[in-house]
Amino acid sequence: MAVLLFAVYLAAVGYLCFLSPDSIPPLRQFISGIPTDKVIHFIMFLPYPLLAYISFRPDGKGLRSRFLVLAAIVAAGALMAMGVERLQIAAGRNYDIRDFYANLAGIAAGTLITSASILTQHRKA
Repeated sequence: MAVLLFAVYLAAVGYLCFLSPDSIPPLRQFISGIPTDKVIHFIMFLPYPLLAYISFRPDGKGLRSRFLVLAAIVAAGALMAMGVERLQIAAGRNYDIRDFYANLAGIAAGTLITSASILTQHRKA
């Protein structure tokens, strides 16, 4: 079930990232002083680390193996975030390095949440 949820999440991110500019509804320009599109990028990538970790949870019970898996997930997420930004050019959208930074910020925040979850589960075991 977790793998299916992760696949649906990835499909949704792909769909949203490759929408043509004409099909995106007008949005407020800023949310609390932050450009709205950056907030959306952050939110899109926030669940990535946790969903990926739940889908590909390591069998080992040690913290080291769990955090190594999480590190690989973060690296893959950073590559995906950059790839999505670069490929948006094919959809007629502009490449914006700040979108990539917002994606990374979402991944970083999601990684903190995932790390806290790993530590909590480890302490309970």
